[in-house]
Amino acid sequence: MLIEVKAPELSESVQSGSLLEWRKQVGDTVSRDETLTDLETDKVILEVAAPAAGILKEIRMPAGSEVKAKRCNWST
Repeated sequence: MLIEVKAPELSESVQSGSLLEWRKQVGDTVSRDETLTDLETDKVILEVAAPAAGILKEIRMPAGSEVKAKRCNWST
């Protein structure tokens, strides 16, 4: 089963961040919660961790890529 790794949620004041160097490469074995890469914003560096143990099959966004914040609007 493939699991997509998503960037952590960014705060309201942060619009985007840049992926830093990947710590794992395609084909590497990873453990759950192991850091795969870091996401640098203008305020903080966040770790992007593996949600499950397995093998890294693909890197869709190379180091240096910009990751934009996605916001969800909820209504009740």
